[in-house]
Order: sequence, then C-alpha cells, then structure tokens
Amino acid sequence: MESQTTSSLEDSTRELLDTPGGQILASLRLHLRKRLAAMAALFILGFLLAFPFAGDLISWMVEDSGFVPDGTDVVVLSPVELLVKLVKPTLPVI
Repeated sequence: MESQTTSSLEDSTRELLDTPGGQILASLRLHLRKRLAAMAALFILGFLLAFPFAGDLISWMVEDSGFVPDGTDVVVLSPVELLVKLVKPTLPVI
C-alpha cells in the first residue's frame, strides 16, 4: 500500500510539473538556485553596512521624528546591547 501511495504522489507531482503553472514554478526554482549565492552575499553585505547605523536610526525615530507622544519616556538600546540582553539569560551560571 505504501508503494502505491508513493508512486501516486510521484505521478501527481510529475503531472503538476507538466502544467504551465508547474513550468513556471520549475523555472522560478532554477532562477533562485542560480542566484542564491549572490542574494546571500548581498544580504550579508547590507546587514554589515546597516548594523552600525541602527542605533542612529532608532534615536532618530524616537527623538526627532515626532512619532513618540509628549510625556513618554523611551529607553533606547543599541543593537549590541539588545543582543547581550537576549543572550545573557541563556548563559549558564557558574
């Protein structure tokens, strides 16, 4: 019974890939696989370039933009402080 289910699933998948929608999905998959390394490199580069400016962006949003109502206090953490606060509780106590 299990082999019939597997072959039925394989047959259904082949039929799906033979349709125009399946052709589009296959070409999209190929397109993304070809460009995966470039997309990953751009993401890492963008993250590395943007990370130092994150604190300034947060400060601008809180102080200068007017997004925060009057009389409200906001504590701003730098990105590194936030990471330390997230990691610190998971460290074992010695």
